[in-house]
Amino acid sequence: DRDAKLRDLQNAFLRLQYPPHMIKEQINKARCIPRDNLLQDISKGPNDRTPLVVTYSPQVKPLICIVNDLQPILDKNTTLSKALGGRPILAYRQPPNLKQILMHTRLENSNMDNGTKPCHKPRCQLCPHIYSGNTITGPNNVEYSIKGNFTRSSTNVIYAIFCQQCPSALYIGQTGQSLRKRINGHKFDIRNHDTQKSVSNHFSLPGHSLKDLKVTVLEQNHYRSRIQRETAEIRFISMMDTHNKGLNISRGVLESLSNVILPDCHFLMDCK
Repeated sequence: DRDAKLRDLQNAFLRLQYPPHMIKEQINKARCIPRDNLLQDISKGPNDRTPLVVTYSPQVKPLICIVNDLQPILDKNTTLSKALGGRPILAYRQPPNLKQILMHTRLENSNMDNGTKPCHKPRCQLCPHIYSGNTITGPNNVEYSIKGNFTRSSTNVIYAIFCQQCPSALYIGQTGQSLRKRINGHKFDIRNHDTQKSVSNHFSLPGHSLKDLKVTVLEQNHYRSRIQRETAEIRFISMMDTHNKGLNISRGVLESLSNVILPDCHFLMDCK
């Protein structure tokens, strides 16, 4: 039965004009493998490599060079190597085709619906602090248009806290919890006058109180890890410059990465 199948396979390759000697060589290799070995399950070892998924484009080819050159630098740092694992697996997603570019599968949300909305429940402690606008301006005067509908129960979000008295007092944060739970944590710090944290320190200043605190969701996405949320958080911190002009005392995970990577980034000029 196996020989008959191999002959059929050989004839199929011959019809496709494969070289006869190559076909014969590969079939002989297959015959040398015991069938019992082929029927055994192959156990796979543990894999700590994280997929680095990018949209395919000819311009991303230098990324392979960059990943290979950066990995030894990351491996030298115990904390980063433990958190990030081995060298990432570069994976490509299909870029938008012509149909997807010309036709949208969903309608854009109206600006009237965008933003974070209060629930109006009588005992809700967050509603007084909800900012329902669909735009927010950073301390560097950059305006961001909020896209999406959010509530106190929204999870996996990037949020902004700002002071009604101080235009530049803007804080960008991220959480995998619901917005309500995360803001309750900030309110707890403020009530206990925790001056080690920038948000509670600001709202503990003379003439300030919890009544001055406003919060809104900036973005909600299907973040699959804390690293992904922190990456999005960094984007907003940089966009609105809240690290230099606002209440963010650090740039999150970027602070750790920059201390390790930036001094050794001269090689990037060679990756073309």
